This record gives sequence, C-alpha cells and structure tokens, in this order.
Amino acid sequence: MTQFTNLIRDIKFVFYLTAVSLLSFSLILVEYKKSHLTNFQNK
Repeated sequence: MTQFTNLIRDIKFVFYLTAVSLLSFSLILVEYKKSHLTNFQNK
C-alpha cells in the first residue's frame, strides 16, 4: 500500500512539474510574440 501511495505522489509531482513548465513556456512564448509583433510594427 505504501508503494502505491508513493507512486501516486510521484505521478502527481511529475504532473505538477509538467504543468508548471508548460505554463511558463507558453507565457514566455506569448511575451516573445508580443515583443516580436511590436518590433515589427515599429519598423
């Protein structure tokens, strides 16, 4: 039973890490696109 709970905890941890990294990546991508678009409009 302890092995099972440890497995669930590990899966939750990995899922949390993946969600956080995906979120930060998409935020960085959006910021990059915004700055890229403004730079393009300024030219």
